[in-house]
Amino acid sequence: MSNITDVVASYNSLDTSDSLHFNGCACSVCMAAKDDLERSEEGGSGSTASLAAEASLGEMADYLQYGYWNNYGRHHNVGSAGYDANDGVLLYNLSGYGTDADGITEARAELVRDAFDLFEAVLGIEFQETTSTNTSDVDFFFRDNDSGAYAWSSRYGETIRYSEINIAANWSGGSSNYDDYTLQTIIHEIGHALGLGHQGQYNGSANYGSNAIYELDSWQATMMSYFSQTQNSAVDANYEFLQTPMAVDWIALDNIYGQYGYGVSNAFQGDTVYGFNTNISEETSRIWHEFSNYANRTASTIVDGDGIDTLDVSGYSNNQKIDLTIQTADQTYQNSSNIGGRTGNLTLAVGTVIENAVGGSGNDEIIGNSADNILSGGGGNDTLIGLLGNDQFHGNGGTDTVVFSYGFDAYDFSIFGAAIEVVGEGIDYVFDTIENLQFSDGLYSFASLFQNIDNAKPDAVNDVVHLDEGQNSKISILSNDNDADGDALTIVEINGLSVTAGDALTLSSGAEVTLNADGTLTYSQSGAFSALNNGQTAVETITYRVSDGTAFDDAELTIRVSGNSAPNARNDNLSAKVGVRKTFDVLSNDGDDESDTIQITAINGNAIEKGGSVTLSSGARVTLTQTGKLQYDQLGAFLALAAGTSATETFTYTISDGLGADTARANIEVTANSAPIVVDEDVRIGEGRVFALDLLKNDRDKDNDTLSIAEIEGKAISVGGSVVLESGARLILNADGTLTYDQRGAFKGLDNWDSAADAFEYTVSDGSTTTKGSVDVSIDGHSKPKSEYDDWHVGKSSAEWLAVGVVGNNKVFAGNGNDDVVGSSSSKGDVLSGGGGRDWLWGLAGDDILLGNQGQDRLFGGSGSDSLFGGTDNDRLMGGAGADRFVFEKNSGADVIVDFNPNQDQIVIDPDNYATFDDISSRFVRKGDDLLIRLNSDDSIKLLDVSLPDLDESHFVFV
Repeated sequence: MSNITDVVASYNSLDTSDSLHFNGCACSVCMAAKDDLERSEEGGSGSTASLAAEASLGEMADYLQYGYWNNYGRHHNVGSAGYDANDGVLLYNLSGYGTDADGITEARAELVRDAFDLFEAVLGIEFQETTSTNTSDVDFFFRDNDSGAYAWSSRYGETIRYSEINIAANWSGGSSNYDDYTLQTIIHEIGHALGLGHQGQYNGSANYGSNAIYELDSWQATMMSYFSQTQNSAVDANYEFLQTPMAVDWIALDNIYGQYGYGVSNAFQGDTVYGFNTNISEETSRIWHEFSNYANRTASTIVDGDGIDTLDVSGYSNNQKIDLTIQTADQTYQNSSNIGGRTGNLTLAVGTVIENAVGGSGNDEIIGNSADNILSGGGGNDTLIGLLGNDQFHGNGGTDTVVFSYGFDAYDFSIFGAAIEVVGEGIDYVFDTIENLQFSDGLYSFASLFQNIDNAKPDAVNDVVHLDEGQNSKISILSNDNDADGDALTIVEINGLSVTAGDALTLSSGAEVTLNADGTLTYSQSGAFSALNNGQTAVETITYRVSDGTAFDDAELTIRVSGNSAPNARNDNLSAKVGVRKTFDVLSNDGDDESDTIQITAINGNAIEKGGSVTLSSGARVTLTQTGKLQYDQLGAFLALAAGTSATETFTYTISDGLGADTARANIEVTANSAPIVVDEDVRIGEGRVFALDLLKNDRDKDNDTLSIAEIEGKAISVGGSVVLESGARLILNADGTLTYDQRGAFKGLDNWDSAADAFEYTVSDGSTTTKGSVDVSIDGHSKPKSEYDDWHVGKSSAEWLAVGVVGNNKVFAGNGNDDVVGSSSSKGDVLSGGGGRDWLWGLAGDDILLGNQGQDRLFGGSGSDSLFGGTDNDRLMGGAGADRFVFEKNSGADVIVDFNPNQDQIVIDPDNYATFDDISSRFVRKGDDLLIRLNSDDSIKLLDVSLPDLDESHFVFV
């Protein structure tokens, strides 16, 4: 994304000579792609000798950033200031540009989107797709109508303005899969467009033996290399296509864009699972979401910024090597993993820490790091090496061995539940799924070590629990038991019978006890003590045995059961009007002698839970709400009642205190309703004025029902909604029942003393019946409206500070300069219009209307319930206190709502593209702590510090 115009200077002149593989590339990267058969038959070590120098990964990254470009770097300005500042957002076009009118195929477009999603997930730069062809806005153009694959950039000094990337339609046989050469080509060319050069001074063709500068120059280290893994004699890896940028690429990109805050530290900051059972969504990165399907026939580099992370390759049966060694930029070699039967096809980015690993069913070697690792071998005969940190080791099948660095005498041992605690490099736990522990001076079996380590007997302590009659309970019976060694305790016997998790025993009383997986007991009375009266008590005694895995101890659990009295349900006499939904708190006059919590369990004998409903004989429906009240919906059952008459609805409800129950009757008198009385209105306002119409103030209702406006011109309307009249004026329904009449320029141009007429019908509802009324509006020319405002200001074309009086009810039209417009502190409310330029509008007190119009504006509503219209271009909106409305029409740009309050604010959307919540919810995108709503390729709304669950259909009005 650019927003710049062409500039010409001396050194910093527009430079269109940056072309990579121009009109196609004859290098091995572009021409020597191999099919699956060739790759599967190729060995794991490189084949070509070279005189290339040894270099660190960091030095290789410096070459990608500077060396290839003769020490002048290339980059996009993703900051918020300076030449071509993009503020963290870059745009790409896939739909056509220049001589390629139709862009690239949809299959290729999906690969490009997936590639940009990967770069976005790691760096945090927001890559947005657009159909714009304006080189001042768009940063990447993709095409396929030329031969070969290449990238071309236009820049100003070191700042890249935009790039064109061509990948011929027949490239790599026209394929568009994750495990073929097309995806690798896409990320390679994007690398150029982001500022990376090749890993050596080659461009078009190269030979490793004669052209490689660095010993590690191959695909295993960088996507910008011309040499496959097997062309490099210093690399032990199979020939594999790349799914991601590699370690050296991420160092270079971090160096380039980390200075703006868009570096690799932004990558996957939560607790992330890579591979099988991944928790990376398709929306975040489809490439990583699908990684387990392609890891055994591609090469990748994992980049992770934070969290407790796991590499899970449990789905493979091959013998694998999993190496979690933390990589550093000064290394002159790479630690790599052998995944899914391939060699050297997975590496870690510099600084990436993966804490946990899960092997497959083959004979795996898993190497940890200095973090606290959990290493699980899976099936097969596995070798686990934890190194530093406090590690845990699990075998899970086969004959598994944990390897320690020093001799046996260098460690201290103790029993910890089913594990051996080994204290040395850290505090490690070797669980009983491991068969052997290997030390530098000998191999020891787990069983022999476990038996020979001293263990203290656990101490089981008696427990007493008090329950009411019929009350079931989950009892934490181990909470007061202990073990001097800190061993985990488990219950192994109840009343002398061996038990394991899930076992249930029937006691002599008829009650039942179940051992749960977490070590608790579930005690179910099963009616054993139903004969107890209030004040009576029964005693149940249970013996149990606990084990620390080696020794045992016994204790008793005593359960005292007290009798219970049923709750008292009392009849309710209730009332409702025809067609009006009512909610009744029928429990308010019910009670329980023991002050137990009571709840409704049945309606007319039909069992019911919260959220459930029962249909009555009249056709009306009763619903049990989540708060325990009853919602009564007539569903038209009594619409035939004549005015002044009534009918009675009766049903029973049952309450329970969890032990006993009682039933009462609810009688609802339903009274017919009188329609509201509506008085027609005549209104006179000035041209261009936004005016609040209080139409309900003269309307009334015989039944004293609350009145509301339900329709305008026959169209249903709700609070925040609007209707456009034939005149072009717009009516918006406010929360206080008034209507905002916005002329929207419909009567612009009336001369002084001229007038125009407008009219509309509105429908008033009392909740069940409606009555129509009409409003005639007279609009006076420009000489009259000024008298209706306490202040009236019209700005100039230069920058100004426009401030109105303290009385309020003001209207300010700023000119085309960069203006500051300040409303009044009165509660009457003002209308502030920004005009052109970059304006700051401050509403202060009152229910204000703020119109940004053209330019990148800043709107602050202040207190009161304000309406904020950003207008065109990219605006920043802050509603302030009160229930505010943020209004977005077509071509509103990329706007930001700073303080959207889901408890009271609403978003008003022009329905050109979206008419329902379901339509727009598909456009929600999670961006860190913020929520982005992509209305279309050019317009978007970002809600700061708002998450997806915060929003539902009540927050949107479609007008």
